[in-house]
Amino acid sequence: MNDSKLCYTVILGKEAGQNIGIIKQGMRGYALTDFDWGTGSLASTIVRERNKARGIDEAEQLDYEIKSMFIWPKA
Repeated sequence: MNDSKLCYTVILGKEAGQNIGIIKQGMRGYALTDFDWGTGSLASTIVRERNKARGIDEAEQLDYEIKSMFIWPKA
């Protein structure tokens, strides 16, 4: 899968260093990273900035999140 078809997401309830996931377009679920972008609003801000740099706005990020949970087939 092409790297340009992915976005970052914050996994709620996890500690820094375990709370950033990568969602790949067309794949169910997410891959956890070891990125330490803090927790709460700091992690969310960095995720939004990183996604924006990839050309993905907040609405598109939400679309990725929903589709990765309910629509795209299991990997």
